[in-house]
Amino acid sequence: MTGRESLAAVVGQNAARLRVAAGLTQEQFAGYARAAGLRWTASKVADFERGRRELAFGTVLAVSLALSRAAADAKQRGIGPGGSVTLADLVETDATVVLTPDGPDPLGSAVAGVCRGQPWPSEPAELYGFQALEMQRVHRRVIEAALSKALVDGLIDPNLTAADLEQMRQRSGLAEDRVAQRLKVSRDRLAAVSFRLWQGRTFSEERDRRAGPRANAQKKGRIARELRAELEKALSDGDD
Repeated sequence: MTGRESLAAVVGQNAARLRVAAGLTQEQFAGYARAAGLRWTASKVADFERGRRELAFGTVLAVSLALSRAAADAKQRGIGPGGSVTLADLVETDATVVLTPDGPDPLGSAVAGVCRGQPWPSEPAELYGFQALEMQRVHRRVIEAALSKALVDGLIDPNLTAADLEQMRQRSGLAEDRVAQRLKVSRDRLAAVSFRLWQGRTFSEERDRRAGPRANAQKKGRIARELRAELEKALSDGDD
């Protein structure tokens, strides 16, 4: 595996590799999985190996237990070296691993090292790799160029920096994703306009601030509609 892989895909592919090394079919491994507490059939094993199932930490631990027992039994049959299957075995990859949707994505070797009890690398190149760092630098240059153009066009707060925009993106979540889709704008543009409108606060932060700590869903919904209207006006004014 090279490039960029989801954690579910990495764990699934490694689980499939280890199952095959133990000489088991998916149906046979499902029995080991059930013995480890997973209510799995062969089809659920297939979904897991293809990265189609949500990863829960307990599930990954149970899979490592099932694979360890399978490897031990295989050794008794003269297949493979046996030995316990660790979390590091399940996350090992030459790719970078997607831990969160917005990244950045650490190297598989770094993730495997953490699973072996090692600390996260302190050097960015060891954590993300030189190629990923260069991509981050390119992305930052693109953002800075877009910010410069938006400043000239008068669309955003002149105090907004690329670092501010990145922090806004990191503090954004599902609510911001839905608003951006509804308004048909990018997440970056939504973050930039929100920064100008609400003194550096995201959509959800401003909604919660106005609603107060004891607000019910109805009040939050009403305020959310008001904020969307403010965003729509700001965006239309910027397009004039």
